[in-house]
Amino acid sequence: MACLLLAAVSEAVVRVLPNDAPLRARLEYLTGAALFAGAFPTAIAGMLSKIVGFLGWLHLQKTSTQAPTMQQVMPEARARWHLRLSLVALAFNLFAAVWPLLAVPGGVVFAAASAGLGWSLALGLATWRRHLVTSRPSA
Repeated sequence: MACLLLAAVSEAVVRVLPNDAPLRARLEYLTGAALFAGAFPTAIAGMLSKIVGFLGWLHLQKTSTQAPTMQQVMPEARARWHLRLSLVALAFNLFAAVWPLLAVPGGVVFAAASAGLGWSLALGLATWRRHLVTSRPSA
């Protein structure tokens, strides 16, 4: 939510500045970084982590007597690591409005955070499959 507020304020300031103001380009970058490296991916990743864990748990509840908990499907520890990487990427990308060279490490860390989210989702799927296979009744 802080990134949404930052983006709104910086965009409001951009709207009042003249087109040739040197600060305008930096604030436009700041608006984009706050939205596309902060608000949107964080909200999406948070929802994915909770929804995938819940849906996996819900399905296994219906098919198994020994279903794992939601925390076993999508552990909070993995979500916290993703959040930490995302915050580092966000910091790099926000400060890149002042020091443009920080955009490159910001992009690298953002890619690592995205890959970490993908890995976490893959592990959640693997946990779901493992419990699904072991809970099937033998024929």
